Amino acid sequence: MHGTVNKAIERLITKRHSVDKWKEIKKDAKVFINVFQSNEPYDDNITFNLINSSSRILKISSDSMLFESGKCWVLDIGLTNYGSMITAAGNNFEEFMLNIPNFQTRLQLLYPNMEPPEFIIHADHGKIYCEYHSQRDGLTPFIIGAIHAIGDLYDTKINLEQLNHKSENEFNLFKISWN
Repeated sequence: MHGTVNKAIERLITKRHSVDKWKEIKKDAKVFINVFQSNEPYDDNITFNLINSSSRILKISSDSMLFESGKCWVLDIGLTNYGSMITAAGNNFEEFMLNIPNFQTRLQLLYPNMEPPEFIIHADHGKIYCEYHSQRDGLTPFIIGAIHAIGDLYDTKINLEQLNHKSENEFNLFKISWN
């Protein structure tokens, strides 16, 4: 998993709770890394252990933890690390979503060791259909949180409906509408 994902989990916990709570979660997760490097890959188990420990210690579901971490990734980590790329991706929610494949390509050029998901976007009369392809299981709530954060970034209230699940198909499919 890319270091920015773990940084989003850390930032979420330290902002909403405390540095001490983050230390408790890391200890419970058996993660002994002092600082996550944004541009480094980490074993996926580290991320999932952090999510599971956070869920248990904070008494929230893993899906909620992933959702909030996805929002934090866009609105905090993403804007800090990739602000100019994010702002160049579109002037509104729809433009940004249509440009997500280009954004992912730019990230891959910056970080050739990164194994990002693939997004295939289809626009249809005020709706977007977003295919989310990933070799990793269990991160769908993170992606849903990130998409909601993109809506927040553009002051756009979105409605996201998951039409199919990777467990039943080759990919997750979301129908996204907004007002």
